[in-house]
Amino acid sequence: MKHYYGNVLEVNLTSGQHEIYNLEEEILDKYIGGSGIATKLLMDNTDDKTDPLGSDNVLIFSTGPLTGTPVPSSGRHAIVSKSPLTGIYCESDVGGYWGNNLRKAGFDILVMKGKASSPVYLWINNKSVEIRSASHLWGKDTIITDEIIKEETSKKTVVASIGSAGENKVLLSSIMHDGSHGRAAARGGLGAVMGSKNLKSIAVFGDKNIQVSDIRGLKDSIKIVAKDMVKNSRGNMDYGTAGYVEASETLGELPIKNWQLRNWPNVKKISGDELAKFVQSSFHCHSCFVGCGRVVPLKINNSIEKFGGGPEYESVALLGSNCLIDDMEKIIEANELCNRYGLDTISIGSVVAFAMEAYEKGLLKGIAEYPILWGDGNVLLKLIHEIGMKKGIGELLGQGVKKMAEILGRDAQKFAIHVKGLEFPAHDPRACTSSYLGFATSNRGACHLQAFSHAYELGNTEPPLGIEGEINRYSDESKAELVIKSQNLMSMYDSIKICKFLIFSGIHVDQVISWFNLATGRHMGLDDFMETGNMLFNLKRTYNQMCGISKKDEIIPPRILSDGLSEKGINFNKMLQEYYYLRGYDKEGKLK
Repeated sequence: MKHYYGNVLEVNLTSGQHEIYNLEEEILDKYIGGSGIATKLLMDNTDDKTDPLGSDNVLIFSTGPLTGTPVPSSGRHAIVSKSPLTGIYCESDVGGYWGNNLRKAGFDILVMKGKASSPVYLWINNKSVEIRSASHLWGKDTIITDEIIKEETSKKTVVASIGSAGENKVLLSSIMHDGSHGRAAARGGLGAVMGSKNLKSIAVFGDKNIQVSDIRGLKDSIKIVAKDMVKNSRGNMDYGTAGYVEASETLGELPIKNWQLRNWPNVKKISGDELAKFVQSSFHCHSCFVGCGRVVPLKINNSIEKFGGGPEYESVALLGSNCLIDDMEKIIEANELCNRYGLDTISIGSVVAFAMEAYEKGLLKGIAEYPILWGDGNVLLKLIHEIGMKKGIGELLGQGVKKMAEILGRDAQKFAIHVKGLEFPAHDPRACTSSYLGFATSNRGACHLQAFSHAYELGNTEPPLGIEGEINRYSDESKAELVIKSQNLMSMYDSIKICKFLIFSGIHVDQVISWFNLATGRHMGLDDFMETGNMLFNLKRTYNQMCGISKKDEIIPPRILSDGLSEKGINFNKMLQEYYYLRGYDKEGKLK
């Protein structure tokens, strides 16, 4: 790919040295970019014995060949490492402007190795690379850190930082980008990996042009579909992702009371309409016309300090309905605290709901120093503080629901909602049964994004792949084939680096391939594109099997397997065996 150069900046924090090199053309052709190339580098540098919080783990920031180009919603990059939360493969995807600036600085991939002897931050100013002391930043939240680094470097600098949660190596910690906008690489605890390396921040500025093979052809291609994309994306543009909350409750997708309920009369209090009462404006990722980010006033400690990024759907659902909290102001404040501490709002909402149910069942006697009651927004805020600082009961919650359940014992496993140690996102598989398979077989643990098949069960189509017409979202028939196609496609989205919300704007895979070819100068066809996605998905699975993952781990929590929506229950084991067969795995799910 002559217009994706595979420029790698490798920084060894132990020695303080860095190296710049180019990946071979065969590697770029095979692994594409984004999470694809990052997975290859992870396999080259770690194994099953690697301690995720040890100095021998690597933290890989990887853009794709479409990152920073005019392609809509291409302001994305992947962060890949071995997860301290799950102990297996982890990729966390994030938007904003950081990845775009890394490419404009002249680098496609950043590999962080070793551990600094004291807190540092990395300053990349075009091709200039400098490791600076971060002792004065240690202990500061992500937004203040962003402000200080911009004062020390440039107002145009884009910063990726951890907060106190990452510094304290909390297993639910995230890597935050773009300051007050709060763009989060949240899942899997990669903020703890960054903290384990004494790495507070990575600040990037670049002003070089990002070259594409056929800029005129690319822009003309985008122009043809632009009006329809805007028309199809109007809901996201008007309300952001929080606009899904009420529809999600109607569909049965919304998590309510730690996944115990199917409906909730208070849902309007946390709806997109309710959030809109607080919204001042919107913000965008690079090359995105949607602008799903919401700017809201931040009421911290009973005073409005400034404006920042409001909660998205996942945050509203997990911090709100999953904990029976119907106070939008409290949800906004909780979201802001998570952003400042650097915490995954999905996992935080999950562990708090788990704690509320554990308290209700008497499993926290002698552990909880105060009542942890359903619907108590003040308790939610207090627990976020304690998790971020790794104090009190927060030290327990910060380990995630799987480890919490193991520690508490008794009946706790029955309501610990996770797969492979990763807490569920806000999409109930009982509403869209392909998600049973998608969650169980996702390489990073419970994840709706690695398959995204529920989008097709809810009416979106992908005609080039034969995904069109009405799909029975309660049936278990033909879902294995749907999930496999979806996973292979999403593996490519995650490697070329574009936002999956393009699906909602009416963009199909043939258009995506055209953009990829115009940008890179390649001539990839549909079959090659999808087969590459298949290879990349299995590469990640190979890593997990090296780490001990097998069929025993590809399960769905008992509470979620209960069928609360349709007259006919699904046969999950049948679905899983069909999936293994179509993937070419053996009956235990191993690659042949």
